[in-house]
Amino acid sequence: MVSSIQADDAKLAVRLPIHIDVPEHFLTAADYLVAVDSINVCLNELNKRAFEGKLECSLLVFPNEEGSFKGITGVLAKGVKKSGQVIVITGALGGFIGFAETDSFKGLVKGLTKHEVNYYQMGENVGSMLHDMIVGLFTIENEQLEKFIPHDINLDKAIKAKSEFYHMCIKNQRVRGVGFDDSENFPIQRNRFAFHTSKDRVRPVASDFLIYDAVIISPVDVDKDIKWELEDRVTKAPIKAYMRDDAFKKSFLNGEYPLKQSRDDDHMTVLVEYKKQEKNGEVEIKEVSIGTVYSFNDTEIIPIPANLPQNVVFVRPSETPMDKLWGRK
Repeated sequence: MVSSIQADDAKLAVRLPIHIDVPEHFLTAADYLVAVDSINVCLNELNKRAFEGKLECSLLVFPNEEGSFKGITGVLAKGVKKSGQVIVITGALGGFIGFAETDSFKGLVKGLTKHEVNYYQMGENVGSMLHDMIVGLFTIENEQLEKFIPHDINLDKAIKAKSEFYHMCIKNQRVRGVGFDDSENFPIQRNRFAFHTSKDRVRPVASDFLIYDAVIISPVDVDKDIKWELEDRVTKAPIKAYMRDDAFKKSFLNGEYPLKQSRDDDHMTVLVEYKKQEKNGEVEIKEVSIGTVYSFNDTEIIPIPANLPQNVVFVRPSETPMDKLWGRK
């Protein structure tokens, strides 16, 4: 996002109409916000994923014009962030952005705009490139996008935003067509809207593993797949997790690891797995589970391995005042 926009900056924005064919030139505020937000998400995701977040750019909204419903937005790319400064682009792009030379970037630009990167280096500015890439995203059907968007340039969130725009158009029976220029042709007709939508886009993400020394808040003493409730003794953070250590579960249900009869806390040392996935460009946790129980109260079940894998984090108890004084770990 451009940190501070002046009137002269706005004049540099590349005009991007959101042209919607409806019988009368109005939309509900909710529908219009979906349209603008979807364009804005695509702009930000292109900057983040294709330009590695190095552009300072914003989507501006200008007054509406008569003729169907035409919301006028504009793409302002003020410059490239470099060493804490903003370098204003007046011509060549490649001198400032090294990734412009990568095959992935070149393929994405060619697929979305039908132009080579050099087309924009030879006099056009980066705002025009972003404009054309956004128009490409919104006018090329998703099945075709899949064929040329590089796997290492993750535009899942952008495609989800585009899908939400076209879902809005499908839901609004008044919308007959869509375009992104001033013509009255509306190249995306209603019977093609569905081809611009996609189901949720899911990618696998490596799990996180943490070893906790935890207080037992709510154990599961029945043979059902219910979450145990624990509290990390270090951070006091709650942990709700399924028990996947079948050997411990069987022994616990058989009474081999009884809970204390006093008011003292029960505690256990456990390996917790946070299974994750990326859904529409956002990482989320699918499941939290206890994979291994190392100890229960004062009983060691199995020792914690001396050499833990690099992807396992041991949440260690807080240092005591004497540890801090003597520099002990």
